Amino acid sequence: MARFGRNLLGDLANPAFAGGLFTAGQQLASAPRRREEARRTQQLQKGLLGLEQMAASGQLTPEMYQEALGSYSNLITDDKSAQLVRETMRRVQSDVEDEDIKRKNQNAFTVASNAMTSRDPAVIRDAIIELQKVNTDQSRQLASQLVDRVNYLEGPRAQTEKLNLEAAQFQAERRKEEIRARNITGAWLKMSEEDRALFKQNLPASDMVTIEALEMSQAQNEKSLYEIEEWKSSKDAPLPVKSTRDLVESISDDSRLRDALLEQISQIENEVKDSEGNYQPGQKNRIANRLEAIYSRAFSIISSEQAADLADSRYNQKLVAQVEQDINSYRPRKDQIEARAQILRDKKDKEGKTFFEPKVEEFEAQAEEELFNEYRNRQINFLKRLVPDYTPPGERSEETAQQATQDTSEEETFTEAEEDLIQTQMDEYGKSRQEVIAALKSKGYLS
Repeated sequence: MARFGRNLLGDLANPAFAGGLFTAGQQLASAPRRREEARRTQQLQKGLLGLEQMAASGQLTPEMYQEALGSYSNLITDDKSAQLVRETMRRVQSDVEDEDIKRKNQNAFTVASNAMTSRDPAVIRDAIIELQKVNTDQSRQLASQLVDRVNYLEGPRAQTEKLNLEAAQFQAERRKEEIRARNITGAWLKMSEEDRALFKQNLPASDMVTIEALEMSQAQNEKSLYEIEEWKSSKDAPLPVKSTRDLVESISDDSRLRDALLEQISQIENEVKDSEGNYQPGQKNRIANRLEAIYSRAFSIISSEQAADLADSRYNQKLVAQVEQDINSYRPRKDQIEARAQILRDKKDKEGKTFFEPKVEEFEAQAEEELFNEYRNRQINFLKRLVPDYTPPGERSEETAQQATQDTSEEETFTEAEEDLIQTQMDEYGKSRQEVIAALKSKGYLS
């Protein structure tokens, strides 16, 4: 024991032994701190690995990345952890940016695809604005394609195609109105008085005009049929074929049917009488029945034609009012004015007749006027194509204006039924009394 004590005291007196003992003591005291640092480093590495995996799978959004960047910056304790966070965040940021560009490009492609199928320049311009906000190479390329699309849609060729399409649509709609008017007329002529009263209760105003015009025509129809009926019992009255022949000759839609009915009338006129010029018993009744059948057939055809003409006239009036209102309310867009003003400015500049360089703003008024006149001329040509007898307000002759003034000054009287028809037309189309009277007269609905 004494020897151990002496050896220990000797070792303690040795500086090397004392230093080693001090180091061991330090290591023993710092062991818990090192274990804590290792644990924190392991947690940091594990968290950064998960962050990289999210970025690689495309689940990490730019907003989530910014939040993670702040959180992991607070976990830095030394240079080693700082370097680890910086390197990892650099890789994660690259993945997040790539994924964000990919997502933006996909959205841009969807926006552009939807806009490319549209023929409405306003819709396409909205898409161009959206693509400009995305601000990627692909979105800028798609925006450029959409700009070309707008320029095409607003170019002369596209405008012609658009007008052709609209003309076809208007013609189809007009045809539908004509067919409807014909169907209503045909159904009306087959109805009893009781059914007609019920039928009129549910008709819209536009169809009522057709029925009212038909009722006015029926008065003449009944008069002609009465003449034929009276002829049956008359001894000296001539064969009443004139009204029937006149009605048949006015058929315009079907020339073959018209010729066939005229042939039947000629056969009736050539009916053989006896030696004294008298008809055989029952012969007048048979002739009268045939005449009535011919007249009724012709009246049905004429009524259908007139109903279609009236529907066509109403549709033309509606179309003219719509297009003229569209012309009056049209205003070129700012970008159109600026583009045209630039063209005018460049043209003026090339002429070299000005000392100072002209400014684009100086040509905007002229550009707006040119654009308006071009639009007006396109729409007027469109109207003339669909309504051949249309005359623009500014081109109506002085003679036409004088005639309108003269018609307005004339006082005319009409029957109660005619007055109702005139008023109905005025209420429906917002036209003046004289305009309605002139239109109805041109269609034969007023005497």
